[in-house]
Amino acid sequence: ESQSDEGKLSDEQMITFLEIGELKASGENKTKMVYSFREKLAKVYSKIGDYGRAAEYLGMLREGAESAEQKKEILVQLLGVYLQWPNIELAGALIANYLAVQDIEPGDAIRWLWVEGFHNVVSGLPESGDAGELFFSGPPTAVPGTTFEFTFNEPGVYGYHCHPHEELGMVSSITVVPEPGSIALLAIGAGGLLRFRRNRNRR
Repeated sequence: ESQSDEGKLSDEQMITFLEIGELKASGENKTKMVYSFREKLAKVYSKIGDYGRAAEYLGMLREGAESAEQKKEILVQLLGVYLQWPNIELAGALIANYLAVQDIEPGDAIRWLWVEGFHNVVSGLPESGDAGELFFSGPPTAVPGTTFEFTFNEPGVYGYHCHPHEELGMVSSITVVPEPGSIALLAIGAGGLLRFRRNRNRR
């Protein structure tokens, strides 16, 4: 064991230290210190793979967040924990209840992320004459972590679907409106496709 590691706390020791600090700060009503301890605890629990405890602390952080922006950031972190767990059911419920929005603005890009299952992304509605003309991710794939991105420059309603699962209802749409939207993470598709928005650069 190297000398540099001799004075380093193990993850278990760090958790004990942080939980004692959290309890003491809570007893003294030091809100900001409690928040800081809980942030660190969520990170350590996530690091060691205890995603249930990490999610619990992220939930407490969300309750104590002072702004809508903080709450949004914590929800995205919580989604990441659910996907690492993995718990797709909780991830889907989180997005449906808190993060799902329907509108984006011209110049925003949508990025689809493959979480699980055999999917592709095809513009248009199933069996429509223009299916796949605007965007097409390619042949279906089941490789987790695959991404596909498309930038929407004109207002309108854009349908899309997953070809292997169109008969199971894996069909959705994106509405592009002139007014700005508010949330970067948009929706989850049944069966393991996630959909994100990446804002255009604004001056």
